[in-house]
Amino acid sequence: AWIITPTPDTPDSLIAKVTELIEACGATVYSMSPTEHDELLAQISHLPQIVSSILAGELLSVSGEKLALAGQGLRDTTRLAESSSAIWLDILNSNRDFILSKLESFGHKVELLHQALLARDSVRIEALFKDGNTGRSKISGKHGARARTYTYLSVVIPDKPGQLGALFSECAIAGVNVEDLSIEHSPGQFTGLITLALSESDATKLEKHLLTNNWKVHTT
Repeated sequence: AWIITPTPDTPDSLIAKVTELIEACGATVYSMSPTEHDELLAQISHLPQIVSSILAGELLSVSGEKLALAGQGLRDTTRLAESSSAIWLDILNSNRDFILSKLESFGHKVELLHQALLARDSVRIEALFKDGNTGRSKISGKHGARARTYTYLSVVIPDKPGQLGALFSECAIAGVNVEDLSIEHSPGQFTGLITLALSESDATKLEKHLLTNNWKVHTT
């Protein structure tokens, strides 16, 4: 997807040419004002980066040995923290006002959770999590399509060369389409856990195929 931000002074002919170029590249064109663009990016790009960086910064007091116990969730939520601070310093300064507004809103939600925990208010805590469930469901799926509901198949594989390739070969033989995957490896273990996201029908087909061929697999 490409975003264009024409102003009232932008000639229609120029907008048409840019739109034609973008569509020729196979992309989707989104048109909005510069102000709408900056507010949107503060919400869907800049705030996630800030939250990820702060969360990762909280890990400085945790030993590397203990962090070896971290699961995929922590890796996912801190991935953005690897970004260049030099680049983000420019971005944050250039979009300062909208970012401050989103930070204020986010901070308010954190304070609500803090107060709910102090009061042991399970109703308010659950409401915050349900809001998160609803917000997450609004994020589009692959290629901007509507998000799909997947069945997750967990496969235990030996920690040795060629096993991931062998699993992919089994997926091809079974004729299934893997939409996404995650890899987890616990310290000191000689196995890894591969979680595959598939349609319900493909998950059923692949599970049967893998079990038939002596793979350790279960649906989550």
